[in-house]
Amino acid sequence: MDIFTKYNRKGIQDRQIDTLIGISKGIQADGHVNQAEAEFLLTWLQQSRQASDNPVVVNLLGKVSRMLEDGVLDNEESKELLSILCKISGEPTAVGEVAKTSI
Repeated sequence: MDIFTKYNRKGIQDRQIDTLIGISKGIQADGHVNQAEAEFLLTWLQQSRQASDNPVVVNLLGKVSRMLEDGVLDNEESKELLSILCKISGEPTAVGEVAKTSI
């Protein structure tokens, strides 16, 4: 762990969660997780894991890695990943309402 990461761990983890919530909302916008989206998420999680040991990132990385270990995100895995991302990003909100997240 480099010195920047050591002394900025909380800020890094907070930023990771904010980014993950945004990525989750973007991926689930059409109600489906496709192969490219899952691969993008996996890459982001791998890069983020190098910067911190955030348990949300670590656990989601393990889950997405297992889903894509055969190189294909099948329909069942897509639905499961969509469900996970919905839990991360929170309940849908009405226009003008403050966003609700679960993390």
